Amino acid sequence: MGKYLKQGFVRELEWQHAREEISYSKMVELMEEECIKNYKEEMLRASLLEQVNQLSDDEIISLYDNLSKFLNITEK
Repeated sequence: MGKYLKQGFVRELEWQHAREEISYSKMVELMEEECIKNYKEEMLRASLLEQVNQLSDDEIISLYDNLSKFLNITEK
């Protein structure tokens, strides 16, 4: 679980618990949710990277162009 939790996030929860702003069970619940969220993001990133690695240069350029239009990004 530690791989998917940032130290600062855990410290903040520990401080909240020490100040009795949250219970121990709530702290554990929030850590679990954060861990699951970060794990899912890492798995998605790995999957997308694997898929992009299988594309040709022209397909990557086309994908970038389409994403840029979708996200309304302009080159500077």
